[in-house]
Amino acid sequence: MAYNRDLATAIQADFEHCLSINDVPKNGQVSQIESVVVKNFKPNDTGLLTLIECVVQINQSVRVLVELIAAKNGEKVNLYLEDINAIA
Repeated sequence: MAYNRDLATAIQADFEHCLSINDVPKNGQVSQIESVVVKNFKPNDTGLLTLIECVVQINQSVRVLVELIAAKNGEKVNLYLEDINAIA
């Protein structure tokens, strides 16, 4: 949720929140993709096609879940950032 912020600011704030609750310094961050899981929605009227869950490990101490949704909009397929969360 952007909460009346521009999208880039909202995404940056969510990501920085994930790091701050785990005391990860902003400089010197090392990250790697731990896993990517793709789940397809059953046929539906909303246009939702696929959920992509990416787990990124940062500095070997923080794991962040990034969720993306692919949705059909007319003839186009758009990719949306659904959520960013720190996970255990």
